[in-house]
Amino acid sequence: MSEQVTHEWAATTVSLSSAKPPTPEAPPAPVWPRHTEHHMILNPTHISDIRITIAVAGASTAIAAMAICSGLAVPAQATPSVTTTPITATSSATAPLTTAPLTTTPLPTTTPLPTTASIPTTATPPTTATTSTTTNLPTTAPSPETSATITPTLSPNRLGAKSALTLTIDYGGGDLGVPSPVRRSVLQFPAGLSLDIPSLRSCSAAHLRARGASGCPAQSEIGRGHALVETHAGTLTLAEEVSLEVFLGPPRNLEPTVEILGRGYTPLDERMVFTGSVLPDRPPYGEELELSIPPIPTLQLEPDASIATFSLTIGASGTRRGRGASSVLIPSRCPAGGFPFAAEFTYADGSTGSALATAGCPR
Repeated sequence: MSEQVTHEWAATTVSLSSAKPPTPEAPPAPVWPRHTEHHMILNPTHISDIRITIAVAGASTAIAAMAICSGLAVPAQATPSVTTTPITATSSATAPLTTAPLTTTPLPTTTPLPTTASIPTTATPPTTATTSTTTNLPTTAPSPETSATITPTLSPNRLGAKSALTLTIDYGGGDLGVPSPVRRSVLQFPAGLSLDIPSLRSCSAAHLRARGASGCPAQSEIGRGHALVETHAGTLTLAEEVSLEVFLGPPRNLEPTVEILGRGYTPLDERMVFTGSVLPDRPPYGEELELSIPPIPTLQLEPDASIATFSLTIGASGTRRGRGASSVLIPSRCPAGGFPFAAEFTYADGSTGSALATAGCPR
């Protein structure tokens, strides 16, 4: 008897070598009959399984949500099957616990959403062919272009005589009846007509601008004349008489020059100098006079003045011709139709014009 009991105790000692001394038996529990160290080791294993299950379920839910969002973001493509990477969980026990790979079931393919929202458009009413008549509003008539006429006069008018030549230029047209200011004129004289100057004395343009005619040699004056200038002043048109004096200027490139001094006193006190060059011309003309006419300033903020009439007399006629005075020599022969004169003009607005005239042959 005693030997048998000892054997059973030894067996019990082997199986419970690391356990605490036995305690009195307790009534059976529904889950674990005893809270031993062996049972405590198994208990974390079950909790780890529960954690892994929860983590896998959460991952599956996140993957499913990502798949749904992907289907919404790119509706044109079918939702592919989702395969996850196997998850390996390590428990806190001594030996690692490996779970089987987790495979999820592919989500059902969703119906792709339309990529572009269709916005209903407003129906376009049928086009009706109509004939419209446009009424042109009255516009201001363009200003007539500036024009000019020339009138030559020889006195006395005898073949081969010493005479005086008067050349009158009248300008017309322009804005409100005031012609555009002339900037350049070329006056052409008939062949054979010449200027006789007994004493070659000259007066410069600089002297005329600074001091006027005073101080110039008396023999340098070769003619006189007058001009009428006009300008706009608001709604008014102002006119001013200008006296002209013609002087022989210094030669330029061995060619004679002409200086014209203009003086106006009322309503504007103005002094201006026009410079001209005498050049040879082609038949039926013999010489031409090129005049450069500077702007004629007026009131502040008002346009420059325009020459309406320009008349020059070159030379002195018989009774008025003194000793050493200049004169115009008339040719001894007169061409058929008379002595031809011509002029070309360039205006401030960029337009140009020309004029022709004839001085009849003496009878």
